[in-house]
Amino acid sequence: MFVPKLSGRGATGDAIALLGALVMPHNLFLHSTLVLSRKIPNSVRGINDACRYFLIESGMALFVAFLINVSMITVSGAVCAEENLQSGDVDRCSDLTLNSTSFLLKV
Repeated sequence: MFVPKLSGRGATGDAIALLGALVMPHNLFLHSTLVLSRKIPNSVRGINDACRYFLIESGMALFVAFLINVSMITVSGAVCAEENLQSGDVDRCSDLTLNSTSFLLKV
């Protein structure tokens, strides 16, 4: 579909932050702790059930977070791709940060 490239100052840091936001290791650690805190039988079937529940819960949480991230990127792409943006909005679109993205919902 496309070949990603990193250009500009801070592009590597942005890519690492985006990867961290999408993968969300804290979610995996949280759910693994929840699985360990459950009372499961000390058997192969009990362990398999706990692993299955972990997979389902983590998968659902990651999928919901994925949908939220995709919707945020879609909104910013749709707003910043407009041809009749005001000059202040063009400047904001060229350097988007978490602090400057609130204008995307106002347009």
